[in-house]
Amino acid sequence: MTVETVSSSPAFDAISFTISVAKPSDAADVAALGGSVFFESFAWSMPAQDMDNYLKSSYSSDAIRAEIQDTITYRFYVARDSNDPGRLLGFVQLNRFSDEPCLKIKPPNTIELQRIYTELKAHGRGVGTALMKTALDYAIEQGYKAMWLGVWEHNLKAQKFYQRNHFEKVGDHDFKMGSCVQTDWILERHF
Repeated sequence: MTVETVSSSPAFDAISFTISVAKPSDAADVAALGGSVFFESFAWSMPAQDMDNYLKSSYSSDAIRAEIQDTITYRFYVARDSNDPGRLLGFVQLNRFSDEPCLKIKPPNTIELQRIYTELKAHGRGVGTALMKTALDYAIEQGYKAMWLGVWEHNLKAQKFYQRNHFEKVGDHDFKMGSCVQTDWILERHF
């Protein structure tokens, strides 16, 4: 799928990108983007050693490649710049088997939006919206009745994005990274 966005802001040029199912060859780019965005967004909120350990375990190329190859559990989509296909603009990761006690609809009828990240320079340019639409379309096509996600209680920008996409808070849980424990809100959307 090729998408071209037209920015309503004069500060941003239009951007054209393609969205496709991720392949193992995308793992290094997904790991680099995911680790970079996670660090830039959250490093200030936790001890440096906890951040470093989390990035090494969750955003190594090997860890991401293993998840991309596990097509029973995960579904990944990547958004690449149409004019520079080597540039990854964003990705979304879905998890078919995760659960939370507060969910109103349980597996196998729900799917988790585990990660949705865009390059910081791509924020506000339609990449995240297109990745969200792709994820929602996939979930509906596959017969899921709901989608859920966890978002940090202090990540107001992400919360607003999810609210615009009709997700509602149904609970919370602790998100542990080493000695650091943060509260994530659990949001759910029914189809």
